[in-house]
Amino acid sequence: MFEHVVTLRTVEEVDETILLHLFFNSSSDLQNMPIPDDAKSVLVRQQFLAEQYFLKTHFPDADVCVIFLNEQPIGRLNVHRGQEAYRILAIALLPEFRSMGIGRSLLEDILQEAAKCRKKVCLQVAWHNGLARALYERLGFEMVEDKGVYCEMQWTP
Repeated sequence: MFEHVVTLRTVEEVDETILLHLFFNSSSDLQNMPIPDDAKSVLVRQQFLAEQYFLKTHFPDADVCVIFLNEQPIGRLNVHRGQEAYRILAIALLPEFRSMGIGRSLLEDILQEAAKCRKKVCLQVAWHNGLARALYERLGFEMVEDKGVYCEMQWTP
């Protein structure tokens, strides 16, 4: 398991720059777009703001956190704890912090909490994100719906 100190902190208004950095740098799809850097910057900011608007509109009471490793921001985690189920809205780590057990540990914590409440946990993951899908499957998530580019996965206690 991971030996460094991993903490979560609720997002604050001053975190927009950190969140934008994490949004862009945790997605190879965004980084590898074949367009000029200035256009990429504008597009990424628009996608980030659209995601933020969607999450605030549809999940206003979700927990939105920055993941820190030894006080360095390395990722983001958004979780909605609904009446019937938990929904992981976003979990993303910067590439250099993946495959270290951090994401798995955070997910296991959420699953333990949900199990105590007897609630299922849902998420969506892109089909092309094989590493994430494999992790979710190892944790007991099952694919419940093919949504084209994404699949809906669910864990049941």
